[in-house]
Amino acid sequence: MKNITAITDKLSTFPRQSLWGLCADLGNAPSTEEIDVARREEWASFPREDI
Repeated sequence: MKNITAITDKLSTFPRQSLWGLCADLGNAPSTEEIDVARREEWASFPREDI
């Protein structure tokens, strides 16, 4: 139990970066229209069987 406490104490001293900061280098997210187009393209070739 001492080891867990020591590790937790050590980790708590590191500054945490927000998720926004972690994802900042990824650029802009795709628009809703772009997602819809990609979804249609992917599902267009999916075999369909009417049940």
